[in-house]
Amino acid sequence: MALQGMTARGRAFLAAGTTSAAAGVILDQRDLVRVGVLLLALPLTAAAFLTRSKYRVGAKRRLDRSRAPVGSVVRVELDVRNVSRFASPMLLARDALPAELGAAPGEGARFVLQRIPAGREVTVSYAVRPVQRGRYTVGPLSVRLADPFGFCQIVRTFSAIDGLSVLPAIAPLSAGRMGGKWSAGGETQQRGVTTGDEQDATTRPYRSGDDRRRVHWRTTARTGELSVRREEQPWQSRATLLVDTRATAHSPGQPSGSFEFAVRAAASIAAALIRNGYGLRLTDDVARIIADSHTSPGEAGFAVMDALCELERGENETLLPVANRLSDHSQGRGAIVAVLGRLWPGDATALARPSNSGVRRLALLVDADAWTPGRNHPVRTKAAEQRDVLQRAGWSVAVAHPQSSIETLWRELNTPEQMDTRRWVG
Repeated sequence: MALQGMTARGRAFLAAGTTSAAAGVILDQRDLVRVGVLLLALPLTAAAFLTRSKYRVGAKRRLDRSRAPVGSVVRVELDVRNVSRFASPMLLARDALPAELGAAPGEGARFVLQRIPAGREVTVSYAVRPVQRGRYTVGPLSVRLADPFGFCQIVRTFSAIDGLSVLPAIAPLSAGRMGGKWSAGGETQQRGVTTGDEQDATTRPYRSGDDRRRVHWRTTARTGELSVRREEQPWQSRATLLVDTRATAHSPGQPSGSFEFAVRAAASIAAALIRNGYGLRLTDDVARIIADSHTSPGEAGFAVMDALCELERGENETLLPVANRLSDHSQGRGAIVAVLGRLWPGDATALARPSNSGVRRLALLVDADAWTPGRNHPVRTKAAEQRDVLQRAGWSVAVAHPQSSIETLWRELNTPEQMDTRRWVG
């Protein structure tokens, strides 16, 4: 094993020693043979020393967070412990990292560990800056043990790895005055169900610790069991967020293409809605439910952002499946927000189908043609034409270009002119 870890210097000494010894034998020069034996003995002794060494080290990795947006800094700490009875020599360590976390291809994080006394531990740290959303692994850690002369090295690799979810960068947005249908099950934007008089109050059996002032005496007298007024039940506004993942609807290129812009926009909108109490259903162009959140805002954000973290382009070529689904079920889903790419005439027609639900419908059209390099963009693009089709059907629409700001686009979608209820169809 140690011979396989010979460095370039060690292999050079072996070659020189072999040549010198062979030449000495052929030429009957004992001094030359002695030099050859010495040159051979040095790297072989180093290899034997490393093979028989009792150095043992343990390692533990910590990430300051398991989720981080693109462009943020994540700190990684490594605790390396010498668990042998002897002090370790200088160690060269490398923690494997993918290029998407900002590391040079094939390099990872490299650092030198000075002599570690027996039973002692040292901590080293480094930072990564993710450049592309997705799920990645940090590690494994490999430690290289070398002899003092650099003839031979042994690499010991640990199996432990840690996962890091890189989320899309989120722009701070307000929720906007979207409206949306109320449904039970949320934890925010509460309202009471006891809006009538005393006879209409909703009650439940008394539990230990309840405030006696909330006892409902009329129900208690009628049932013979102590009852209290029920707490206000939480209600929650609902919204559906559609993300167009069709490969044909977006320009090529990552992370600067139109698809990545659409994912960032969807993440920003989702974060704003969840933060303001909306229950959110995330769907794609084939009407597949990617995430459906009815939980607290924190847990809801994790579920939706984790789904967007792994979102990839699809092979579907039409929006008809999801357009039909939205048309059939929009009445029970509240507000609809669609982040769309390049639309074909049939797609725009399907989305423009009248809705009888009266829900708020917003569309962010990502002009994929504008992301195509070297293209001269006319003032009126196909995206602008599709915007008119949707607006005539009651949608609030904004068109995104490479220089567009997500905050500006969101404000445009929520302008009074766009929100004019007279434009709604239904």
